[in-house]
Amino acid sequence: LKDPIFAFTIKDKKGTEISGTNTWVEKTDVPTVKKNDLISVSFHQAMNLQGGQYLLSLGCTGFDSSGEFVVYQRLYDAIQFDVVSSKDSVGF
Repeated sequence: LKDPIFAFTIKDKKGTEISGTNTWVEKTDVPTVKKNDLISVSFHQAMNLQGGQYLLSLGCTGFDSSGEFVVYQRLYDAIQFDVVSSKDSVGF
């Protein structure tokens, strides 16, 4: 894969997207990936989420040789995690 784009999205339990980004938006240079290559991608983002359940989705996309957008892999709601808070508030 030439110039793959790796992404993540965090949603609340109702499916509302709270946050997310990808390597293209972040202007991260990702090298060409060959079969059996192992790639490690890290995103760093400060977030103060309210207490509750959240879902993490992951994906890998890119553009083929003709410039057409291609989805290589998407893992919707791959991980559920809980945020514990001692304070109730409104909003995200």
